[in-house]
Amino acid sequence: MNPSRRITAIIVAALLLTLPLSAGASNTDMPMLDESGEPSEALVEALLYPGEHDDVRFTYTSEGPEAQFCLDASLSASKPFAQVYPERIEWPAIGGVPMQVASLNLKLIPRSNDVTDAELDRGFAIRWHLRAVGQDFAAAPIFRLQAVGAEVFSTSSAKILFQWEKPAPPKVCTIQTEEGFPQCDLPGISIESQAVAVSPVGDLAAVATSGLKPGIHVYRITETPTRIWQALFPAQSGGAIDVAFSADGRYVVALLGNGAIHRFDARQGGRHLAIPSRGLTARTVPPGDIVAVGGNNGELVFWRLSDGTIEWRLDAKNFRGDIDEIAVSGNGEYVATLEYTETRTIVRLWEIGGKRQDIQFDLPGTSFEKMVLNHNGSALYFSHSELGLVTLPAKRNGRVEKVSEASTRCRGDLFWATGQSGPACAIAGGILKLTATGEVTGTLRIHSDASQWNVAMAPTGTTVAVGAGHLLLWR
Repeated sequence: MNPSRRITAIIVAALLLTLPLSAGASNTDMPMLDESGEPSEALVEALLYPGEHDDVRFTYTSEGPEAQFCLDASLSASKPFAQVYPERIEWPAIGGVPMQVASLNLKLIPRSNDVTDAELDRGFAIRWHLRAVGQDFAAAPIFRLQAVGAEVFSTSSAKILFQWEKPAPPKVCTIQTEEGFPQCDLPGISIESQAVAVSPVGDLAAVATSGLKPGIHVYRITETPTRIWQALFPAQSGGAIDVAFSADGRYVVALLGNGAIHRFDARQGGRHLAIPSRGLTARTVPPGDIVAVGGNNGELVFWRLSDGTIEWRLDAKNFRGDIDEIAVSGNGEYVATLEYTETRTIVRLWEIGGKRQDIQFDLPGTSFEKMVLNHNGSALYFSHSELGLVTLPAKRNGRVEKVSEASTRCRGDLFWATGQSGPACAIAGGILKLTATGEVTGTLRIHSDASQWNVAMAPTGTTVAVGAGHLLLWR
């Protein structure tokens, strides 16, 4: 590790250990700096645990040259305007870790009709309202905040001269909708999303993204979907390619393109832990905090998310190639792996408790796409690029069989939430919910022409789809 980053990590860890645990966020404004002019403990805690303090706002006042540098205004112009720019401020650091403040479109309107350029010339200050966004690992570590409001006031009379007029929020959720269509449609999601996961109780969704600003973004979805925290990764990391919640709901895990695993506290965004890996795909194992990661050269490792140690590692020499798919039974007793040769598909079923291979299947062709296990591990289901949904009994003489005519369209993403009666599959224009025998129990419809959607389902039935810059929610 770079020495400066090591020092930074130690400082931030020390801050984390010395902070009191919060009893819950309150909807209030708090000063950003303490009496000595240093970042307050409340601010540090909010930056380390942004999800827990999403409704807390911090205030900071710019005066003198700093205020003048941040305001562009002309009231005598043919089209009067005023705008403030928090990104022009050199914000204080926390333990050597700098802070950056991003701006909403902070165009201001006069508080009254008698505000003039002359009044600005007599002296003014800017009061900022800031929200903690969290930590950013994209380059050198930084803390991110966002300006969510501002007022310009006279330093001689304290009169408010300009204020930010918050635009009306877009209508995201509807009370009544056509059958099968989502109840909520949240725009503004990265168009380079790679995967989505839903927490076991269906209250959070996590989106993994790649591209120029790869990261993991966590949303609260119990009401109007709202992003509560995010973490960004270096562009050279290969982006976040997979995401999963631990089966106990405590953690959320991002798998990066370079194989590394990053673990976070699911609801607060803090307690970050980086785990070395060579992963290509990841699945969590019920009922606790184990994640199975399969990757290059047949590596399959079961990691404990509580401390980043290995629970069980399968010897890579047992495999012929990279592990492309992993499936875990709903009861957490079995894991299946899928790998390809040039002409065949190799599927192996492992008993997790006994740490041993149970059955191996050598399937013809390479048209088997996605794979899931049923609750007790007695049957595997595959989406097949030619046959649609097929099943394979988990016994030594098991044979692949087409599930039903109704499931012929299941040729892409496949998923099976714990507690559900059967699998679900992504099809053109929506999602099919099926029984174990392939009977259609419902169709979730996506009103978009986008061809690529990432889908996840909670045991509660809450379903999230991400694609084309939108997050769709059925509940």
